[in-house]
Amino acid sequence: MDLVGSTAFKNRREDETKRTERPGPPWADVFSSFYNGFPKMFERELDGQSLEADIRPRLVKPIGDELLLQTLIHRSRDARDIVRFTAKALVEYRKRNLSDCPLLIKGAAWIAGFPINNYRVKLEEWGGHAGGEDFIGPSMDTGFRLAHEAAAPEKLVVSVDLAVLLLASDAPLDLYFDGTITLKGVLSGRPYPIVWYKVAGVDTKLHEAELKLRAHRPLKDELRKYCDEYLRSCDGTWLIRPYFEDDAEFGEKPAWHENVLRTWGKIDERNLSTGPDAPERRSVPAKRARRANRGSEPRSR
Repeated sequence: MDLVGSTAFKNRREDETKRTERPGPPWADVFSSFYNGFPKMFERELDGQSLEADIRPRLVKPIGDELLLQTLIHRSRDARDIVRFTAKALVEYRKRNLSDCPLLIKGAAWIAGFPINNYRVKLEEWGGHAGGEDFIGPSMDTGFRLAHEAAAPEKLVVSVDLAVLLLASDAPLDLYFDGTITLKGVLSGRPYPIVWYKVAGVDTKLHEAELKLRAHRPLKDELRKYCDEYLRSCDGTWLIRPYFEDDAEFGEKPAWHENVLRTWGKIDERNLSTGPDAPERRSVPAKRARRANRGSEPRSR
């Protein structure tokens, strides 16, 4: 999640501080509220919808004027619930906290599978606290590129592999397609699809008039087929069709993933097979390895 117009806002408020001799930067409260308040939106009920506790996104870290949040999903339905709720949270937060200042808020969402294509970095200390973690990998790089280059206050941009989940046949979301762009460093320059979910409440009438003028409407079946075909065209790269153990529509995993996970499971069991508590500890890493590629973790920013 990113505050739009923050640089100009901070500079303008700095000038006001000089004129009024007010102590401290007057914009600090806005950003402090954003860091602490926006993640709490996922604990609320918005427009009659709430998220189950185990899929509520949590804050990973602030990055300047931006927030990185994450959660673990177990099926395509979780992804749809989170994206729908995130769009509502963007609107609600702006209405409650940004109505009296010239700032907008925008977001992007993507998925990152672990541990094969991306990596969790365990940190001995993060923000003064022990046991933190960060995430690196091509999925993360792609998500950040999308957030910077394609997201807008009225468009919650989603990665193409997340779009496939959102367009699942049982309850597809209305998604829009804006063509492709080249994202620097992503997929060796292959043009990347720009797919987005409409954020209502941000100049809604004007945005809907523009969509009608351009004859731009959601074509769920066609877009799902396109996204699936795009993923197939990326065979041999890190970008794959997501899979889960608990989702019949997304249950197929690449054979080489299965081989890697099986090998890692054997290594984990061998490393933890000694000691008085070995019977209890042995099952943990194997379970984590399977679970990590049972689903993917959507990141939003």
